[in-house]
Amino acid sequence: MDRFAALMINTSLEVSVDEYLRTFDWVLKGTAREPYVTRFDSPENIYLVSGFTGCVIIQHENGRIECGGLFNGGPSGAGLALLDFAITYYGVNYVECFEPLQDLYARLGFVVESRAQFDWNYAPSNWHPSLGTPDYYTMVRMN
Repeated sequence: MDRFAALMINTSLEVSVDEYLRTFDWVLKGTAREPYVTRFDSPENIYLVSGFTGCVIIQHENGRIECGGLFNGGPSGAGLALLDFAITYYGVNYVECFEPLQDLYARLGFVVESRAQFDWNYAPSNWHPSLGTPDYYTMVRMN
């Protein structure tokens, strides 16, 4: 069975914003990983959930199709598989992430567009100093 088949067994990947947020909160709320992931809730976006893994597809006016709010509470590799699915079926060509996720996203063809040093002025409100000061990346994928 390939990784896409494993994602789609007994599940519909497109879900409501409420279902995405319930899964997001169940997986991340109160964990050390929570500040790393943006919690999207706009009804214009497409929300995907597979088991305990989810993401948001955001279509920007400039032609970028972003996979944001990607989280994985399932088996190792499920987040990357969901991103790969989003690339294939939704045309995702843009991601943003904290270090070290840029290395994982590069496996799927994303290249660094910009890299910024950590800036407390832009840090998520729940960021704790114990999480360090990782660089922030924007990445694009050429088709």
